[in-house]
Amino acid sequence: MVNAEAMHRLFMTRACLILLAGGVLAQHSRVPFSSDLCKVAIVALLLWSVRAKFRRVSLFLLGFFVFMQAGQSLVDARLSPRYAGDSLLTSVRIADFPAGRDSTVVMTVTPLEDSRLPQRMRVSWYEPPVMPAIGEIWQLELRLQRPRGASNPGVFDAEAWQFREKLLASGYVVSGKRNRLLWSGTASPLDRLRRSFIRDAAVAAGTPGSGAVLAAIGVGARHQVSRDQWQAFALTGTSHLMAISGLHVGLAATAAFVPMLVLCSLWSRRGNHYVVAIALSAVGAGAFAVVSGFAVPARRATLMLVMAAIALMLRRRIDPVRILALTAALVFLADPVATMRPGFHLSFAAVTLLLWLGQQRTPAAGAWYRRLAGLPQRLLAMQVFLLFGLMPATAVFFGRIALLATPVNLFAVPLFSILTVPMTLAGLVLGGIDTDARRAALGLAAHSVDWLAAIIDRAAALPIADTPVAAISGVAWLLVVLPLVWVLLVLGTLACAFAWARLRAAGSAGG
Repeated sequence: MVNAEAMHRLFMTRACLILLAGGVLAQHSRVPFSSDLCKVAIVALLLWSVRAKFRRVSLFLLGFFVFMQAGQSLVDARLSPRYAGDSLLTSVRIADFPAGRDSTVVMTVTPLEDSRLPQRMRVSWYEPPVMPAIGEIWQLELRLQRPRGASNPGVFDAEAWQFREKLLASGYVVSGKRNRLLWSGTASPLDRLRRSFIRDAAVAAGTPGSGAVLAAIGVGARHQVSRDQWQAFALTGTSHLMAISGLHVGLAATAAFVPMLVLCSLWSRRGNHYVVAIALSAVGAGAFAVVSGFAVPARRATLMLVMAAIALMLRRRIDPVRILALTAALVFLADPVATMRPGFHLSFAAVTLLLWLGQQRTPAAGAWYRRLAGLPQRLLAMQVFLLFGLMPATAVFFGRIALLATPVNLFAVPLFSILTVPMTLAGLVLGGIDTDARRAALGLAAHSVDWLAAIIDRAAALPIADTPVAAISGVAWLLVVLPLVWVLLVLGTLACAFAWARLRAAGSAGG
């Protein structure tokens, strides 16, 4: 007999997925809705969802209108057409790390008390007199335009990218004497911490390439990563290592757990030190996610850690599927446009596939050395499963298939997990304690990046590395279609499999 708690977990999971499905459908809608109409619809649907009979329909429509309202608000906030193409003298704050490309600097800026301009803009500056820095305030003469770009199939959609990044205008700085630095002391403590880390990482690394990677995985600053590096990581399926993902946040939580457990044991001999240490390590992982820029994968990992910690403190059973679904719904409600980013789809899809794989494979039994000996086999199975499981999403978002992802990740993931990320985190923590120790840790992390870069560069030079979807023909399609058919069958039965497993376990427990 199925107990009420199991049914409640199942209904909550379904409600989150239905809400999310409505938001995903709205991304493909071309029917215009005003922002005010969306707000009225949201209030009406919240009231309508009180009745259980209409709850599923109301949740689906609620997700639809929540996304439409967020999207329409961004469209309404774009640069007014009457200012497009004009030269505007204004004061702006540098909102992110400027990226230098040849003689041009590309940066994201926000205006200071200028009602003519939107709140977030991307501008280029050709041959600036000095390199702008994050947090600085400049007086600039800007020539802007509303977001626009080509949307041809198979090429980069610039306008869609600007929309999901919430860039409300783009343009360039008009060269002249009116461009001048007004104030350089406005960086926040968080920005100063990130700048300090980037500076020490560059000194410890010794080479621009490894220093750029350490800045990306340490504080989420990817402005120094070159195009050649991005291309090599993309061709070998290791771009996920450059983004602050669940791997990085999980390692941060693990690194914080041990000292927290020791401190709790020394502070008091009473209480459940294990649960308290888990809660504090989740807080530490959340702090790292904030320092790194709080991208979608980091949000997902942090929310899942926090909810798991809350479940442990309340002595409730941890349900990974429900936590994952609730996390997706919370990310969507907090930032509906974030669901358009590739990182959202790839991050949640990867966790879903790994949860399904964990359900199918029984844990290794026996002594610890037998479990350790079986680790390479489990890692190989996981990487092959992720390669084919994420193949549809990577083909849609990036137009290519990384056939070398499995062999390269078999080396890259353990190296990053054991050496690169822990040493980078150590360097981040040691920033205000010991500069020499910080640079020693970052130097070791940089050496590991150099080792990985040598392998990635050689793998990316192989002919099979660059496999665009349009280039696949003939018998080669069997290598793509047959695994995809199996993966789609798995995904089609995923929810039913999880639901049946939970209900069956609850039924046997409930008697």
